[in-house]
Amino acid sequence: MTSNSSVHQGISAEHYRGMTILRSTEQKPFRRVLYLNSYGMARAWRDFREGLHPGQHLWGCLELVRMGYEIAMPEELTQKSRFFNYRRQDLKHLSFAVSWLGRDGIVYSGHTILFWTPLLVRLKLLRRHVVTMLYARGENLRFPNGYRGILALTPAAADRARRLAPNARVAHIRWGVDLPFFPVQPYSPQWFLSCGKTRRDFVTLQAAAAAQPAERHCLARQRAAIYRRRWRRLAHGVLQKFDSRPLWRLRRLADPVGGRFRRTLRRWVHPVARGHGSGPSGYSDPDRSFGQ
Repeated sequence: MTSNSSVHQGISAEHYRGMTILRSTEQKPFRRVLYLNSYGMARAWRDFREGLHPGQHLWGCLELVRMGYEIAMPEELTQKSRFFNYRRQDLKHLSFAVSWLGRDGIVYSGHTILFWTPLLVRLKLLRRHVVTMLYARGENLRFPNGYRGILALTPAAADRARRLAPNARVAHIRWGVDLPFFPVQPYSPQWFLSCGKTRRDFVTLQAAAAAQPAERHCLARQRAAIYRRRWRRLAHGVLQKFDSRPLWRLRRLADPVGGRFRRTLRRWVHPVARGHGSGPSGYSDPDRSFGQ
């Protein structure tokens, strides 16, 4: 990849107290932002400047610099430290936020990794604005009342943010890809691959496959049969070893396996656990007899 020098023209970078500070060379900054993410944003900036990293993973920081904001980016924390916590990465940067940001500064988080900052804001011990991002409806925030603003990348995330933090300002923004970073390749597809089965639109996939004369292959059923035989053998061994144990222990052992296996195991084990039925010794081939 070539350098992104034309993209970051008008942006200067300097190192200060372990941070990489970005500011505009064309106007005086009027507000400061401390940007935190689950990975080191200072390294992401260097990779972007050298043409090794697309610009969308800077999460709007370049646009904020051009608008007059001054952005501080930390290096990635050492994950081998005994004090490292993925969802509490703001503890190390609290002193910098207090001394450098100023009263009107913003702590901007690209993911749900803040803990101490919203807590201190909630307790009115820290006078800073806290902004974060949400991606989907299943995400949570610690101390949501400590956030001033939430950026939602999907409509479902925006609804989730309004329920979590009704006093915060919520904005739905669309996150796109830095297309100039990727080279243009001729489009001549030879095959199409569809993986997985969870929440897939099989009707649309079937209609698209019927409209194309290309050859199609389905590999899922054969693989599922292999795993099904393995789970049946595993269940056979579990029943032989634990047929005299209470039923709730068998259910607990089967929990990680999956819903279908749990239901089959429960149907078959129920009479055995209550002291009647044929028991595990009543069959010899678990592949053919299990669950019948």
